[in-house]
Amino acid sequence: MKTLENSYVNVDKCRISADEDDCFILEDAYCILKLLENKLLETETVVKKLFSENTRGKQC
Repeated sequence: MKTLENSYVNVDKCRISADEDDCFILEDAYCILKLLENKLLETETVVKKLFSENTRGKQC
């Protein structure tokens, strides 16, 4: 990620080493990102459930 005027933009191009010995770093990064994605989805589900239970029967 790089910043552009205080906002984050996706990197759409990068150079990756062709050395097979370096690929384990990318595999580790992928696994970590997938784990974080799953945790985020779990957290989102829990927060929605808690919000729903907290607001059930209450008037705005």
